[in-house]
Amino acid sequence: MAVFDSARPTAPVVFALHGFLGSRWDWRTLAESLGDHARLVAPDLPGHGASRLRADGDAHTLEATLDTLVRTLDRLELDRVDALGYSM
Repeated sequence: MAVFDSARPTAPVVFALHGFLGSRWDWRTLAESLGDHARLVAPDLPGHGASRLRADGDAHTLEATLDTLVRTLDRLELDRVDALGYSM
């Protein structure tokens, strides 16, 4: 999963999820506005931007997307985030 990370390791994390046909780059203006106040982490959801769909048969389900997001948070070692999103 492709991820934009503003890389502010000591700031609170905002996990930003784009809507249908969007991408992680939808959040770049917000990342600039947040400055050092928050770390913005924004993935490309499966099948959007630079992220591929999962290869398994559940690739298009909400449960599969949530599983992918949880695995992404685990990979980034993020155990507490504030979630932000639009559309889907």
